[in-house]
Amino acid sequence: MTDTTTRLITVSQWNDHHEWPPQGGLRHLIFNAETNGFATAFKRVVRRVLIDEVEFFRCVERQNQGVSPGAPAPLPGKAVGSPVASGPAPGNPQVARRAGSRKRR
Repeated sequence: MTDTTTRLITVSQWNDHHEWPPQGGLRHLIFNAETNGFATAFKRVVRRVLIDEVEFFRCVERQNQGVSPGAPAPLPGKAVGSPVASGPAPGNPQVARRAGSRKRR
């Protein structure tokens, strides 16, 4: 038996009920749901995505507490929240382009 207090809302109806997130932000959360901890809040039925309203706000609370089920584990040797070096990774043959070095015709 399903919980009758759970309300499932379509993406297009979300902003009729809630100010945040806007539709574009919501679609970003859906697209990245497997890596951002929101996968449990979205239910897929054929091509339609329904948002479990209660679970969505539980996910927000978990994000605020720093607990995110299904979130990827930190990379070995990398501290969480460590700054990312700019430029190509060591050993990467990618060459950084200089400003103004556009291909000319």
